Amino acid sequence: MKKFSLNINTKKLIIKKLSVFIAVILLLLVRIVSSEYRTIIYDTNSYSDERLMLEYSDLEKHFDPEFENPRTLQKTMTFSWFINLPRKLGISLNKLLALCWGLAAILTYLLLLRISRNRILSLIGYATVLFCPAGFEFNTGVHFYRNLIIAPFLFIFFCSLLNILYLSWNPKKTRIISYIIYSVVLSIIYPMCFYIKEDGFWMKPVLYFFLFTAFIGLVIKLCFIKTLNIKRIFLFLVCLVLPIVNFNIQTAKYLKANEKSFNYSDITLRTDGSFASVANQVYKIASDERTYRFWAPRDAIKKAIDVSPTLQSMPDLIERIDNFPWYAGTEIPGDFLPWVMLFSLEDTGRYTNAADIEKIYSKIDEEIRQAFENGSLKKDQKFQLTKSAGGRSVQEIFLMFPDIIQLYETVIFLKGYDSSYKMPSQEDQDYIGSFTEQLNQDLTYPSNSKLRNDFIFKNEIGKKITEIDFNIYRIWIPVLFFTGILSWLLSLLLGFKKIKPNTLDQWLSLFSVFVLMGISFAYATGIVWFSEFLVTAGNIQTDEIWRIIFYGVGIVPMIYLSILIAMCLTWSILKWSYSRLKDR
Repeated sequence: MKKFSLNINTKKLIIKKLSVFIAVILLLLVRIVSSEYRTIIYDTNSYSDERLMLEYSDLEKHFDPEFENPRTLQKTMTFSWFINLPRKLGISLNKLLALCWGLAAILTYLLLLRISRNRILSLIGYATVLFCPAGFEFNTGVHFYRNLIIAPFLFIFFCSLLNILYLSWNPKKTRIISYIIYSVVLSIIYPMCFYIKEDGFWMKPVLYFFLFTAFIGLVIKLCFIKTLNIKRIFLFLVCLVLPIVNFNIQTAKYLKANEKSFNYSDITLRTDGSFASVANQVYKIASDERTYRFWAPRDAIKKAIDVSPTLQSMPDLIERIDNFPWYAGTEIPGDFLPWVMLFSLEDTGRYTNAADIEKIYSKIDEEIRQAFENGSLKKDQKFQLTKSAGGRSVQEIFLMFPDIIQLYETVIFLKGYDSSYKMPSQEDQDYIGSFTEQLNQDLTYPSNSKLRNDFIFKNEIGKKITEIDFNIYRIWIPVLFFTGILSWLLSLLLGFKKIKPNTLDQWLSLFSVFVLMGISFAYATGIVWFSEFLVTAGNIQTDEIWRIIFYGVGIVPMIYLSILIAMCLTWSILKWSYSRLKDR
């Protein structure tokens, strides 16, 4: 009788697992098919940032010093490397991006299953990430640019980290193979995420914090294991440091490639080295004209010139910076000073190569530093978030909070999310068309009426799919968010009052939600600080909100994972409440 009962239970378990597996595959297929109707388009022309992504993707040409130009070392390389994969894998860029969302969703499923031990709940989390609106929104899921991969890559990054954290603190004996898999995934995705944009530095303290917390859990767990296997302990420790080691290896290879090709020993010219440091120094110079919108006012630039004999020896460059066409007669906004300096070097014929520019600007940088040290220049008293951002007064810092709230509203309520589509750019068709084979799809404007009609027909379907997706999530995410807050507060209350039995998973979940939301707030602050000069600060208008959606897409994984983990907390509270009622 027991044997028969065991077989029945085994069959039920197999059926459950098989059902979930089929659901995972079917949903993934739906996501892949829908990606061909919500197709990626090239929306700009000339030497825009989007074109740089294409230029850099020809890796052989990019690292050939013969083709070096002022734009060669302005952006990081992850996305340009990524768009080489469609040709190698034999799939379109649309499908590849959908598969990235699929991997992010699968890792979310495994994380939630580890927390909740409930396959249905985990499947809901899987679907929530798989059809995340950020993957369909025009600016973050359709517009050809590196922002396409930020959200799915960060989902993979955080899920890998959190899985390692839970495995490290799990009181049961952890299988080393699980640890190895998540460590390898994290080791691959971390450097890729870091070099999607030039602001990846925020990821390093996040990685170190989670790995250190995992290390503490691992040490505590190993102390309670009676038979300590030295080889096993060593493997665990290797898995923890592997992401850091591989990041350093990949960074060294990146730097070596730049050194070999351009004799330049940093990642980018615009944000690293002495060239960038000169702009950063200007942001520090005391000026009554500096605001959240203008980080490098003209009087600060003039003060820098006055203390730099090297700059004074280049009057044509000074004149070009002062009368740069973009901002003739006005202040230079935000972080555009490095671009103005770069293009002014090009326009005056002074740009030769990155190595020479670095030598010249290292002298300028040193002259400005000495002026600060000897008192010729006074430092601005405003608070700087980082050295590469303009300072803000206390009043200007408080001005940010309505915009930070708006960024959260874009994620939770989909405020400003755009379900529309556009026809591709009609400019530079031959150049853009030359990447068709590489991307396994055509980004050019449809060449005849039949192709145009086909494009419109497919994208009208894609628009309807997107609108349905948005309508569902405008209800689903707020419900999850507010029930998540309630469950978090209830868990704390019940835990501290010892009404509900405390479990390690529950406390880890509380910790994870708290930390992820904390990281999201710090991230939101940074995004608003760096992008607010582009909008009406403190009151972002309807036609401007796309900018914080575009620049702030990295916050999506942090908020989604927070509320999905909180969903598991809600489930645990309901399950406990039901068992209490049942026992009465």
